Formats: sequence, C-alpha cells, structure tokens
Amino acid sequence: MDLVVLLNIKIDEGKKLLTDIDTMREVPSIAMNVVSYNRNDVEKQRTKITKWQNTTIDIIISGFGDNHRYFENFKNTITNKNSGFNYKREFKHEVCTGLAVLEGVVESTELGLENIVKKRPAGANMAPMVFVSHSSKDKEFAEALVVLLEDIGFDSSNLFCSSVDGYGVGLSQDIFETLRGLFKEHNLFVIFIHSPRYYKSPISLNEMGAAWVLKTDFCSFLTSDMEFSKMSGVVNDSKLSIKINNNDAPARLTELKDRLISLFGLKDIDAIKWDRKRKAFLNRVATIKNAEKSVDGEEEILRKGYSDAGPL
Repeated sequence: MDLVVLLNIKIDEGKKLLTDIDTMREVPSIAMNVVSYNRNDVEKQRTKITKWQNTTIDIIISGFGDNHRYFENFKNTITNKNSGFNYKREFKHEVCTGLAVLEGVVESTELGLENIVKKRPAGANMAPMVFVSHSSKDKEFAEALVVLLEDIGFDSSNLFCSSVDGYGVGLSQDIFETLRGLFKEHNLFVIFIHSPRYYKSPISLNEMGAAWVLKTDFCSFLTSDMEFSKMSGVVNDSKLSIKINNNDAPARLTELKDRLISLFGLKDIDAIKWDRKRKAFLNRVATIKNAEKSVDGEEEILRKGYSDAGPL
C-alpha cells in the first residue's frame, strides 16, 4: 500500500482518538486545579494512544528509516508520563501534536519537499523571502503586518502573503505550485499568525508542516484572542513570539525588525519613524474584530483544528 495512504489512515485514526478521548468520564476530585477521570477510561485511552503511536512509528521507519528527522520529530511528540492534572487535555494535546507532524509529512511528500531538500547543494545561496502563514479569516491582521514590513523595507521581491494584493498568487497561477516554488527556490523566514482560526485551516496547518520539514527560521504573532497555552503542533512559543496585546509587544517587534534587517541586509529605519510605525501597527491589530469568537477551552480548539484537515 502507498506510504501516503498509510499515513492518511493513521491521521484518520488520530482524529477518531480525539473523539474517543471526549468520552472519558469525570469523577469527583478534592484536589484544586485537578480534573479527575475514571481510572479505567484513562488506562483505555492511554493504551489506544500508545498503540496508535507505535504503529505510526513503524510506518514512518518503513518509509524513511529510523535516522530520519520524521521519525525523531514524531517520537518527540510522545509523552511518556502525564502529569495527571487533566488527562483529557493532556491526551488531546499529545495526539494533536502527533497529528501536526503527520500532516507535515504527508504534505511534504505530496509537494515533493523531501526531494527538494535532498537536491539542495550544501551551502546553496538561495534568495531569502518572508512568508506570512495565516488563516484567510485573519486577512485584516495580515494586511496590517504587510504594511509594517513595507515600512521596514520589504516588497514583492522578498515578501509573500497570499491574501494581500501584489504579494500573493498571480492571476491563473496555482497555489500548490506557487508554494512548491517558494520552498524550492528561497530560504524562507516564516511569520505565523496564530489564532483560533489558524488551527481550523487545513492550508495553514499544512504550511506549518512544510515549514517544519525544511527547518525554516520563523517568528510567531498571536492575535488578541489567542493565548500561548493554546499554541499546538510543531510550531510553538519556543522561539520569538509576539502577543500583540502584551506589554512586551513593542520590544518584541523591535527584536523582530532588527532580526529581519540583519537577515535581509536592509537599511535600518529611523528610530522615531519606527516608533510611530510600530504604534500604528499595534493599535490597528488591537482593534480588529475577529471573524469569529474564540472557542472556549484548549481541548475544543485542538479538536476542531483537525476536524477538517486534509491535503492542501
């Protein structure tokens, strides 16, 4: 059976696991901040998750070998010991993180990114480009970010944002082929716009997986209705992340600006002008009325993030 078919079967099994985990029954607990569940339910779900993980690893090894980064990255999603504070939340986070890796493996295989990586000569000097990965429902945020990047010195030659005119896919061009070309021809710096909507977008999740495959450098923005605790998948808050309504947002933005100027060899912007542009950006994105209300609970966000996921 085709490797991609097998991986898609495991993805479907993972999504079913998320539904099964929802059936876990709560039991009374006297401990603060602890949600207790029926012990048999916990053991049953732990067994199912472990079986799913082990069989998935077997497929990855058979297709890519046990020294491949796909194997290492999926293995790193496995939690050998749960804290017990909330088994349902921890189980779902673990499965969703594994699903994000599998989605990335399937996407990279279909895009041919694995062959692209192999064909790249060591030290290949490819033109750098900023790629803004976002949900189409966060278009207003993306537009504000593009304006800020233009103020720093970016243009259509080194910036791609699919929802902004002049920075996306050209007329009659295929988004699939465009993305393939970007990953093949450029050293990408990916800017993720994390929101509850991002985790419901199959295309956005596939972009995250593709970025993970090529080990691209990245930065994350969090919309006003997104929290660090709700970030999931292969990209999290371990690198530069900017929560736009946090007190440290201005300093973080300056850190990103300095980093991009250094990476792309741009001329630095005047400090007074930068302060004005930075304030204008933060004010604009802070007043955006999100396309939909935030979903309550990390589990619900994670579950719905994969409810309709599929190939790009």
